[in-house]
Amino acid sequence: MAQDIRFHLEPFGELAKKIRFIKEPIGRNTAPAIGLAAIYLKDISPESLMAVMPSDHAIPDADAYLMDLRLAIQGALKDYLVTFGIKPTHPETGYGYIKVDKASKVETEGLLKVDRFVEKPDLQTARSYLSDGGYYWNSGIFVWKTSKILSEIQKTSPRSPSDVERN
Repeated sequence: MAQDIRFHLEPFGELAKKIRFIKEPIGRNTAPAIGLAAIYLKDISPESLMAVMPSDHAIPDADAYLMDLRLAIQGALKDYLVTFGIKPTHPETGYGYIKVDKASKVETEGLLKVDRFVEKPDLQTARSYLSDGGYYWNSGIFVWKTSKILSEIQKTSPRSPSDVERN
């Protein structure tokens, strides 16, 4: 896998040689991989920003994507956990959905507040999401401060046995 990625990075020349890979010994889904990468990044640069992007996405309009990425960075610098939603074109049961809070306003124009994430719905539910208009497909693309995502992971993770006080 790393060899395939290195092949695609060759056009970046010397810059590509600075890229480091973190390989999971066993696949554990996205959240643990994000946590591991965040720990690594925080050790290198405590004030770093982190972008998470699936490797299998096709991005047909690179300029629009870069504009959206700049907007996401602005939000991340304000401590938002930014996710990219894709406006659905049809009811899809193979994707997760992001429900936005239509009434909320955030400081950075162009960003919407997420109300909740919904895992892959059945067809009837997907149709209702499409007609509602307040739902986006979850792209799996995220931008945030490394310190912020580590804080959120810590808040929602079960405590390890060593963290539990003994009575």
